[in-house]
Amino acid sequence: MRMIRSGLSGTYTIDPAHSRFGFVARHAMVKHVGDAGFEVTGQLTIRGVTREITIPLEFAGTAVDVQGLTRAGFEGSTVINRKDYGVSFNAVLETGGVMICEKITLEFDLSAVKNA
Repeated sequence: MRMIRSGLSGTYTIDPAHSRFGFVARHAMVKHVGDAGFEVTGQLTIRGVTREITIPLEFAGTAVDVQGLTRAGFEGSTVINRKDYGVSFNAVLETGGVMICEKITLEFDLSAVKNA
């Protein structure tokens, strides 16, 4: 991930041990939006169906960890329709509704380590 921002520049590598993803992206491009925002666009594949999605991320700040590494934090979420990916299972409830909503929120909490 390459980011350029006032006070935040350089190349960072996402730390998988300290990050949470709702999916795996095979390709991503980081775009700066506003003072503390970024948009990450990538390919989301679920059940063999691949679609391009854009995730808005908010810059949460930087810190130096106990190993002396500079970390940048990002948070964000986006909504997808699970049926767009072939996930169509559902069950009708006795009350007439359905068990599972079609809209799924993917949440992201990322920690990226600045490369030397």
